[in-house]
Formats: sequence, C-alpha cells, structure tokens
Amino acid sequence: MGRVFKPRYRYTKTDGTLVDKQTSAWYVEYSDATGRTVRRKAGLSREQAQDALRKAESDVLAEKNGLPVQRIRDIALSDLAKQFFTHLKPRTSHDYVTTLKQRLDDVFKSTRAVYLRDLTPDAMDRFLAKLDDANLAPRTVNYYLQAPKTMLNWAVRARLIPYNPFDCVTPRPVTERHMRRALTEDPGRCAWRSDAPQTEGQPESFAQGRHVQAGRHTSRFAS
Repeated sequence: MGRVFKPRYRYTKTDGTLVDKQTSAWYVEYSDATGRTVRRKAGLSREQAQDALRKAESDVLAEKNGLPVQRIRDIALSDLAKQFFTHLKPRTSHDYVTTLKQRLDDVFKSTRAVYLRDLTPDAMDRFLAKLDDANLAPRTVNYYLQAPKTMLNWAVRARLIPYNPFDCVTPRPVTERHMRRALTEDPGRCAWRSDAPQTEGQPESFAQGRHVQAGRHTSRFAS
C-alpha cells in the first residue's frame, strides 16, 4: 500500500542554527511489481499526488497479473517530440518551432533524458538550478521549463500520458519593472490646464489668453 507525503529535511545555517523545513511539493511512495520501493515527486497538491499514486498502483497490479500495460515511462522522448512538432508546425510560426525545439534539445541533453521515465521533476529542478548558477534571468530560466511543459501538456490532451509530471515544478518568480516618465514643466505642453505655469505680463493662464483672443475674433466676425 503506497502513501502520499511531504518530505521534511534539515540543514544547518552558517551561524550553526539547525533548521527543520518541509517541501512544498507532495511525493508518492509505493512498491513496483518487483518489490522495489519507488519514491518520487507527484504534485503541488495532495489531490495530484493521490491521482498519481492510484495510477502507479493500478499499473503495478496489472503488471503483476500479467495484463498488458501501456508502458508510458518507456516512451522515447524523440518519438514524443516528433509527434508534438508534427502537430505544432501547421499552427505556429517557424521561428517559434525552431526556438522551442532548441530548448527541448538543451533540456534532454542536460538531464540525459532518453525516455519519459528519465524526464523527472527532480532532474528538471537540477537543470534549472544550473541555469540559476549561470546567472540567467528568471524569465529565461522559465522559458526552459515552459518548453517541456508545453510538450507534456499536449501529450495529456492527446491522451498519450495521464498527467503532466512537471505540474509540480515551480517557475522562478519574475519581478515586473515599470518605467515611469519624468513630468515636464513646459508651459506649452500643459496649456490646456487652468493651473498652467504663469509668467509676468501674461494672462491668468496661457489657455485663458487664447480664449480671450478667440473671443475677440468671434466678436469681430459678429459685427
């Protein structure tokens, strides 16, 4: 009988303080058909982890009973990517497909993933940590996470896999920056305002002066 849980871990700070923490992601633990204990990350919520555990135990039971089991974990990533890009090419631009393919190749190469079973959340977390250490911007790091997630989301919609294992991988937080323009004190740019800057010898406001001139022209034509 398997279980879902949140692992706890400890580490020592530089000042010698022992810190006890718990992961934000949920894990599953179960025994496969050979009796080997399997422990892996399964989701950001308890419900996701329970769904993953039910699927894993169902596959184990079917394998023990000699029933045919679709070995999703044995799907070759090259075959999956080929189907994905065949679906994608008529719907998106050539540049987008080329960029996405390059990022997927980088992920597969760095994580040494050949089959779907190799493309685990832990392997992806380690790859993203390397990008962090290389001082890449959080937005750029997230692009490398989004590439395999996009492919796996398509595989879920196509019913090739039951769920996206990368749903539990948290993207890097991105800080949005807003550029503010400096305010100008140019009287000509704020002539429409009643509180426009005044200079000696001018009417109460530049705008009102224009109104006065317009009134004189109107009176002349009226006469």
